[in-house]
Amino acid sequence: MSYTILRDVRLIEGTAEEGIREGCDLWLQGERIEAITEARERWPLRGEGEEIPCSGLYCLPSLIDMHTHVTSPGEERIQNSDDFRRLLARHGRQALGAGVTTLRDLGGWPEVLLRLRASAARSPFFPNLVVAGPFLTAPGGHPTTSLFHGLTALRRAATRELSEPEQARAVVDQLAASGVDFIKVVSTACLIVPQEETQVPKLRPEVFAAIVAAAHAHGLKVVAHTMTAADVREAVQVGCDGIEHGIVCDAVEAACEPELIDQLRERQICYVPTLAAIEQLAPRFLEQAMHNARYLAEHGVLIGVGSDAGNPGVPFGTGLLRECELLFSAGIPPAQIIAGATSSAAEQLGRSAQLGRLSPGYQADLLLLRANPLEHPGNLRQIEAVFKGGCCVASRPASVFRRQRPSASFQESLS
Repeated sequence: MSYTILRDVRLIEGTAEEGIREGCDLWLQGERIEAITEARERWPLRGEGEEIPCSGLYCLPSLIDMHTHVTSPGEERIQNSDDFRRLLARHGRQALGAGVTTLRDLGGWPEVLLRLRASAARSPFFPNLVVAGPFLTAPGGHPTTSLFHGLTALRRAATRELSEPEQARAVVDQLAASGVDFIKVVSTACLIVPQEETQVPKLRPEVFAAIVAAAHAHGLKVVAHTMTAADVREAVQVGCDGIEHGIVCDAVEAACEPELIDQLRERQICYVPTLAAIEQLAPRFLEQAMHNARYLAEHGVLIGVGSDAGNPGVPFGTGLLRECELLFSAGIPPAQIIAGATSSAAEQLGRSAQLGRLSPGYQADLLLLRANPLEHPGNLRQIEAVFKGGCCVASRPASVFRRQRPSASFQESLS
């Protein structure tokens, strides 16, 4: 098998503690990183392959978006159609073009997503996919009567409305048997929209607890869609592993007792504030959400990086880049943000032995930049090339990597 050698590149290996390794040769073989050597030693090419000069470029693990909705908008009129396949393929291209090679989907058409996950595992043309399946919510809870209002087929396919603990356990058993990677729970009565704040039905506590217990019995993590400090408190009490959106409507230091923050920190519960979505959908809450994220980060809570792509105004790929910029504006250091979108994200996904680091044996999912993202996360937009599984899947037009890009389309594998 032939090699690709990225010569004399600067490595950012994906953890918050490590800086830049200057003057490295990165050896790729097939889908994996084979070795990292010192450029000054100039190890010769072993067998067939290509050497690509990368002096002045920065290389880091490609990015992981911890909160997306790949099948959105997925209206009834296009589901299972050519238009729907084109929509999915476009979402994948947008993500890859911005350096995002792994997506965690937190609510959508489970059958479509599981097929898409299998196809993506065989193809460089779509990001790796981690699937939570449908939204688990109360009867009439979000998103059934909000985002999915009037979309009866979508409501039926992409949500499970639960009223009893026995029903909740049965649904989790079914989802585990289908092969989902996570469980997503909507655990708030608060629905925020640009002009008003409304209340929707919320899961009963005993139903919520039954979901978490059943999921953990199957070895599945549970993440909770929350809006208030009370929502987060309940999610932590029942044993949730992740918080999505977080505390949006309250000031965290006034609403959260120290014991709650201690539990978030000590249990390494991942808090994903989705600032990019709040900026678009509920901008009056953005400053509060940014303040809360900074406060929790300063108190040692693990901050995840997720865009909520699939919502209006939050595109795949560039939505995550905007999330990184907003986290930086909130006061979170660039190295911590990059770790949150690479190594710590991979750990949360249970993929820490394959993704999120530059190390021999890891999947060759790489992002090459013309500027240093540790100086400012806005430099994540200075993309030279993107690799997924050792294959160059995106590059700027004038790049030497352009000639390596494959010409096929992921849409072919969806047909």
